[in-house]
Amino acid sequence: MIDSVTVFEYEIIDFGSVREGEPVYGRFAFTNFANQALEIELVSACECIEADWSQGPIESTQAAEILFKLNTKNEGPEINKTLDIIFKNTDENGYPYIKQVYVKGKVVR
Repeated sequence: MIDSVTVFEYEIIDFGSVREGEPVYGRFAFTNFANQALEIELVSACECIEADWSQGPIESTQAAEILFKLNTKNEGPEINKTLDIIFKNTDENGYPYIKQVYVKGKVVR
């Protein structure tokens, strides 16, 4: 299971309150504690989130990050978004490891 091999600095980022239309920037940092390199295939989120992530293998004990920008236009008033981090690595059944992290906050009009 991916939770046992990665340790995230934060799994939920609460950005508080922002005005509608203001972008929100953030980062999810983690460390690989697996006995093998991990590699992110894709970070999937809603259309309002742009994500960029560490490319290439993340070696054992190496840190990596997912950067994101949330467009708050036409969002809210409550924001609860999920980012699915899909790894190229698979479990014993051939399914990719997936980790979910969350962004939440409020949009003021």
